[in-house]
Amino acid sequence: MQSYTIHNHLITAFDHACSWNAFLYSIHKIFTTALTFILFNKLSTEAFSLYANINSIIFLLLLWTDCGFKKSIARFIPEYERIGVSFVKTLHTLLLFKIGIILCALPICAYAIYITLATLQLHHTPIIYSALIIFCSESILALLQLIYHAQFLHKYFNSIDTIGLLAYSSSAFLLCFYGSSSHNIVVGLIYGKIITSICTTLTAYLVLKKMPHNQQSALPINTTDPIQKSFIIHSAFMWFSTLIKSLTERNALVPLLTYTINPEAANVFKIANESALFFYRIALKTIGTNDTTILTIARLQKENIAAIFSHVQQKISYLCLFISFIFIPIWLNKWHHTQQIESTQLFFIITVCYLLEILLSPYERILEVDLQYRMLLRAYSPYILFLVIYILAIQISQPTIVATVLIIHVMRLMSAFLLVIQAKKLYYHAHLYT
Repeated sequence: MQSYTIHNHLITAFDHACSWNAFLYSIHKIFTTALTFILFNKLSTEAFSLYANINSIIFLLLLWTDCGFKKSIARFIPEYERIGVSFVKTLHTLLLFKIGIILCALPICAYAIYITLATLQLHHTPIIYSALIIFCSESILALLQLIYHAQFLHKYFNSIDTIGLLAYSSSAFLLCFYGSSSHNIVVGLIYGKIITSICTTLTAYLVLKKMPHNQQSALPINTTDPIQKSFIIHSAFMWFSTLIKSLTERNALVPLLTYTINPEAANVFKIANESALFFYRIALKTIGTNDTTILTIARLQKENIAAIFSHVQQKISYLCLFISFIFIPIWLNKWHHTQQIESTQLFFIITVCYLLEILLSPYERILEVDLQYRMLLRAYSPYILFLVIYILAIQISQPTIVATVLIIHVMRLMSAFLLVIQAKKLYYHAHLYT
């Protein structure tokens, strides 16, 4: 009876967390997608390219300086809580490491934005410094979000983040309608982001510190302790995983297409990708790190891991089915009533491939939770090999933007299917899944 109660509590907490994530994502995506389309039509090609590239550079570097925390915090906070240790306090030592990584990344961020300005023949040094401030603030905010979500405190963080988003969006729309020039609008957007990002970060930090279960005792970082040693190893491997995957995501491809093809092609990709991400992230952001958290807790509490895994799969499948019912009519209408064939093809390819990836993602999560690094590496290896070959090949012959995107997503799907094979090979023999 007690096991049944714990099982129901886990499922309920997971479902509530997903609901809060869906709420935040809906608000976020409605405003950001609307803003992107308004800016695309309002700004000059150079100004929109600057806006798109700055965002891509910042959020790409956020991935690169993640330190693997996105996966490892959700995986290990339940273990820390089981032994009565406040992970928030213990994390302060690890935070110093991340700050060091951020400081190392600042010159890279500054140089990338400088190159973007030079490519677009723009000169505005304050933009570089402003982007660096946004990068630092968003890095800390992303870390705080992971801690909230790993403890199923979605209600608190998502409420704070929504208020910040609404404040920024309101100022952004006013700038779009009343801004005197493309340059002034972009500068105003950057300054507005600085203010809302810093305020959101400070508020989230102060609220987290006052949470009752974060007042527990803290342990110093000790690499000989089994849990802390595992946390460090897991963070390093997840960091590696994040880095290699980020090379074929939007924030890396926008600058790549800008420099290898032209800004116009990159802008077309940006718009098509934004449209595809609207559907993909309904599932991705709704699930968030909740799958890792619930699978970890189920392992620690010796729950029926097969039932929990099936529930996660079912939740994702329903989300993808719901998304398909929305996506297919929109794509068919777009296909029959648009002159922008290239953009429509990109929209279809990216959306379908992303949905297939999210459908297969639970198999990767279960391998991560069980720390099966060798199996994960086997699945990543062909992806890395083909990526290197492709990068070398485009130096000789540059394919079209549609061919480029199709090849990249086929490589990603190949890796996802290999993860499924590895997971089934391990767990079907153990009769965990049927």
